[in-house]
Amino acid sequence: AAAEAAGAAEFVLFTGDFPWHSMQRMPQPAETVRGVVRNVSAAIRAAFPGTPAAFGPLGNNDNPQNYYQAVTTPQAEHPWFSAVGQEMRMASVMNCDEWSDFKYGSYYETNHGNLTILSIATVYYSVGHVPESPKESDPFRQFSWLRERLQAAADAGTKVWIVGHIPPGIETYGSTALWRPEYVEAYLAIVQDPVLGSCIAAQLFGHVHKDEFRYLPKIPAGAGPMLLTASISPVYYNWPTFKLVEYDPETKRLLNYRAFYVSELPRGPAQPPQWKFGYDLLQTYPQLPEGGLLMADFKALTHKMQAGLRDYDWYAKWYTMQYPNTYQKYATTANNSALNQTSRAIGRHNFLCAARVTTYSQYVDCTAAKQGARGRASTRSALRDIFHDFPYAEIGEENTLAIGRLLHWAAQSTGAPLSHDILGSARACAARGDWRPFLATYSRYLRYGSALPGE
Repeated sequence: AAAEAAGAAEFVLFTGDFPWHSMQRMPQPAETVRGVVRNVSAAIRAAFPGTPAAFGPLGNNDNPQNYYQAVTTPQAEHPWFSAVGQEMRMASVMNCDEWSDFKYGSYYETNHGNLTILSIATVYYSVGHVPESPKESDPFRQFSWLRERLQAAADAGTKVWIVGHIPPGIETYGSTALWRPEYVEAYLAIVQDPVLGSCIAAQLFGHVHKDEFRYLPKIPAGAGPMLLTASISPVYYNWPTFKLVEYDPETKRLLNYRAFYVSELPRGPAQPPQWKFGYDLLQTYPQLPEGGLLMADFKALTHKMQAGLRDYDWYAKWYTMQYPNTYQKYATTANNSALNQTSRAIGRHNFLCAARVTTYSQYVDCTAAKQGARGRASTRSALRDIFHDFPYAEIGEENTLAIGRLLHWAAQSTGAPLSHDILGSARACAARGDWRPFLATYSRYLRYGSALPGE
C-alpha cells in the first residue's frame, strides 16, 4: 500500500522498532530479533526495489531485551549494533560506509540526493534504558558528534534532518517522561542553539504510536518542525498508519504530508488490510504555510487548540488515527463527554503541555498551572516524589504508562473520590520500592485502554 501510494518515492524512512514487544520472552531472543530485522528489511526492499532507504534508528524493541543496550563508549565496536546493522546491510537498506559508522553507537549520517539525514540513537537516553549504570554524560559521544555535524551544516549553509526513535519530552498517554532529564537538557542545548538549530529542517521520531508534534521551549529562527509519527502496530490503541511526505530538495524543508491508515484489522493472512486515506496536513490545518513547515507555526497552532474548537478536534481525532481516545472528550464541542467545560479546558491544557519538549519536572509545573497555589504545591510534590526513582524497567512499559495516566488524573482531580487514596497509595509504594499492592488495588483502572474514574 505504501509503495502504491508513494509512486516514485525518493527514499523510504524508517524510525525503528522492527519486532513486536517482549522479545525477551522468546526462546532465542537475539536470533529472533535479528531474523525479524532481516525479514522486515528484505520485505521493504522488495516493495521498494531500487529506492534508497534510511533505516538507522534502533528502537527499544530492536534488542534481545526491551530497552537493553550496553553502553560501550570506549570500545571501537558494539557487538549488537554491528550484528543488527549487518542484517540491514545484507538486505541493502544500509550501505557499507553507513554500517561502518553505525556499529559503534548505532548513529550515523546518510545522504539522499543533496539531503543529509543525521540518524541518532535515543534508547540509551530513555528512562527505561538498561543497564542503568554506568551513566555517562555523553554515551557513545553522540552529542559531540551531533554538534559537530550540525556545525558543518551551518558552515556549509545547508539544512539537515534529524531522525530518531524515542523523542525527547513527555509520553502523552501516560504523562510520563521519555528521556532522563540530563539528556533532555543536553539535547536542547544543541538543537536550541541559534546557529545549530536554525539549520535543522526537520526532527522526525516514532516510538509513541501516536500522531503528534512537538516544539522547543526556545525555537531557533527558521527551525523546522518536530513530528512524531504513529505506528504500523496497533498495540497501543491506535490504528496502523504510514505517511507520504513531501519536501523541497533545495531548501530541505518539509512541505506537507498525507497520512494513510487501516481502521479494521484483518482476521488472517488471506484478508489483507484495507488501507485508506486519512488526512492531508495542510488541508486539515490551513493556517500552516505552504512554502515550508516551521516549528514556530506548530507552536502557534497549540494556542488555537487550547480553545478546544476545530483545530483541537482534528488533532485529537488523528492522534490515534480515529481510534477512540480520552483526549477527544476534552473538545469544546464533544457530545460524548460528561466533563464540564472547565474540566475539558484543564484536559486540553495538560495534553498540550506535553507538546513542549521539557523535562518531567517542567511538565509537572506546566500541568499544575491550572490549579490554585495549594493544589500546585501538592501536585508537584506528589508526582516528583513518586517518579523520582521510579523503577521503569522493573514495572514494564505498559504498567508504567497506565500508572502515570492514573496518577496524573488523581493529581488533577484532588476533589474527586479516590484521588487522595490513589496518590497516598502510590507514595507509599514508591517509598517501599514495591508497586505490587498498587497494581493489584487499582487494576481496573490500569488495564490499557480502560476508563479513568468517573469517565
